[in-house]
Amino acid sequence: MGFKTAKLFLAFGAKVLAYARHEREEVKELGIKYVNLDTLLSESDIISVHTPANAETNGLISAEKIAKMKPSAILINCARGPIVDNQALAKALNEDKLAGIIRANGSPKSIV
Repeated sequence: MGFKTAKLFLAFGAKVLAYARHEREEVKELGIKYVNLDTLLSESDIISVHTPANAETNGLISAEKIAKMKPSAILINCARGPIVDNQALAKALNEDKLAGIIRANGSPKSIV
């Protein structure tokens, strides 16, 4: 899903950065640059999360990580499970430290 989303952003002329535990050649061949998570968060205008929920990804987008994002950034959460700290996310939104969020994961839980 993340690869298809990246291809869609490329079609609109966006510069696409990626973070993953395992780099894929087909991603690099499209000109997508792999960076560490902190770089991706601090440099991106739109951050789309597509990661499976497991012990390693639980809390991946924490308050500390949200603080690294641009105040003008938009977070698209396509992941399921407790990957994003919803309380920290709501706080960032309420304090205008993040421009917005799109929840595309089907979860009915409110964040605000």
